[in-house]
Amino acid sequence: MEKANRYYYENDKILFSETTNTIRKNYKYIEDVNVYDLKKIKVVEGKIVNKTEEEIKKDKENQYNSLNYKAKRSSNYPYLEEQVDAIYKGFEAIKDTITLPQETLDWIDKCKKVKEDIPKT
Repeated sequence: MEKANRYYYENDKILFSETTNTIRKNYKYIEDVNVYDLKKIKVVEGKIVNKTEEEIKKDKENQYNSLNYKAKRSSNYPYLEEQVDAIYKGFEAIKDTITLPQETLDWIDKCKKVKEDIPKT
């Protein structure tokens, strides 16, 4: 006998799923032998149905809009490696025209050594 997955829901939204013999009494649930991507299903009249592409897109938009500004910014910045490389190149370009702290000059030298020791191929 196949073990059923239990999909717990509230209204039409799937909250979580689990495969267990324990029933969480505070939630409504549907048992199903199939395994679903929780982001792509909903409950309609007590049955699991697939969301439309539009519903999935709207869920993603709502999830993004619920993020705070830090999370939104971090997901849109370039990768840290790219940022550090740009900073390095900027300091390298200006190091002879302004006085930089010794700590910054040491950092530039360390970055330059890494680039020399491990060149792009």
